[in-house]
Amino acid sequence: MSEPILLVEHVAYADHAGERGRARGSLIDASLRHGLGALAVLGAPEDGSLALCDLLSGRAAPRRGSVRVDGREPARDPSLRSQLGCLGHDAELPRVGTVAQLCALVSSAWATPEPLRASVEALGLGNLLARAVSSLSYAETRSVELAIALATPDPRLVVLFEPYLDVVVERARVEAAIAELSPRAAVVVISASPRDAQSFEHVVVLDRGRFVRSSGAGRGELGGPFGVQLHVSVERGARALAAALSESDALDSLALELGSPSGAEGAGRLRLVGADGVRLGRALAHAVRTSGARVEAVVESAPQLGEVRAMTEWEQRRMAALAELYRRGPAPFVQAQSSAPEQHGAQARPRANEPPSTPAAGAEPEPAVSSPAGPSGEERS
Repeated sequence: MSEPILLVEHVAYADHAGERGRARGSLIDASLRHGLGALAVLGAPEDGSLALCDLLSGRAAPRRGSVRVDGREPARDPSLRSQLGCLGHDAELPRVGTVAQLCALVSSAWATPEPLRASVEALGLGNLLARAVSSLSYAETRSVELAIALATPDPRLVVLFEPYLDVVVERARVEAAIAELSPRAAVVVISASPRDAQSFEHVVVLDRGRFVRSSGAGRGELGGPFGVQLHVSVERGARALAAALSESDALDSLALELGSPSGAEGAGRLRLVGADGVRLGRALAHAVRTSGARVEAVVESAPQLGEVRAMTEWEQRRMAALAELYRRGPAPFVQAQSSAPEQHGAQARPRANEPPSTPAAGAEPEPAVSSPAGPSGEERS
């Protein structure tokens, strides 16, 4: 792992994005470190994503804790902010004439002027250069702000709030620009979309003000059992396809809904969930061949944010249970005494002059532990 460029330590801060300046979300004892490369932070405004954007961009200072980029504080170091690119949660551009004039103004303020106009054109926004800034729509304004953030000279940190949402730039162009920027800067993409977050190798889940879970391979780990989902539209043979799929161990769950808007007989929709997308796809292809079903479309979907939160809570409970077992230590080992075989149905009785057995003084009973996912009924050793 590269040395950290961004270091967030025990931060507390509430945004002012709500009505009359009230907070929509806040950070509570949040800590994060990130070096070169792209990192996705998955969280909604109520989780503190707006507050995080404000802090990383230097628009605000934390109420408690610290935010540092290369050891300096963005909110208090103007020279550092010249090396920070930001697409914020509010579309803000100076109204200085045309977009081309804005590009010239921004470039003149940079220590090492970069061809900002070329960056705008590279994102397919050349048609906006002659437009007045005041005439831009919300999505067009965010798109120009995105181009400025991606063109920041000698960047140390680039913060992008929902770079795929409310913009008029093709997704592939944004992805290519982030990939080109990642080897030479710390890039933090903040999003409430699990689908967008899963396109990055590293994902951190922001939940109710804290960074609670990190994933080294977002697609397979982000939603746990919700990681890979396929929605299958079937024109004919939906029931037979479901029966064939039920025999495959590549599926964690299967849901079938019969019927379609057209009312065609045998039509339906299936929702398949599995941990391995490749195995899931192969199982579907095999089931289609063997069942003779006719499939109209297959769409892969990401887990919903609520499902990610549920998986995060499950993971936290599991880790808490394991930590409690570790704290208590191993349960005392009791050697069972072999009893004599019963004769003529007689019940086993204590030996003469032998008191009933009692637990040793100070000994703790062995705790009963169940899986965080629910009791399984199986005896644990």
